[in-house]
Amino acid sequence: MKISVKNFGTDAGFEYDFPDSSGNEARFNIIRCPYMETCTKYGCPEITTAFCDGDDAGYGNMHPKLIWGRTKTIGRGDECCNFLLQYRD
Repeated sequence: MKISVKNFGTDAGFEYDFPDSSGNEARFNIIRCPYMETCTKYGCPEITTAFCDGDDAGYGNMHPKLIWGRTKTIGRGDECCNFLLQYRD
C-alpha cells in the first residue's frame, strides 16, 4: 500500500481513503483519479477503462499467492476504485 500511495499519491492527483484491513489483506479506495479527469477533459473518458484493465492484468497476475479483488472503478462509472489485496498462506 505504501508503494501505491508513494507512486500514485496526491502529488500525482490521486486521493484515497482507507477502509479497515485485517490479517493478510490491504484495502484502499481511490476516490479521485487523474486518469479519468484528464481523459474527460480531452473528451475521451472511455479510454480510462484501459488503465483499469491494466491494473487487473498486472495486479491479478503479480504472484500466485496474491489474491486481487476489485469490484468498482471510477473509469467504469463507479464512485471509487476499491482495491483489495490478500496474501494467501
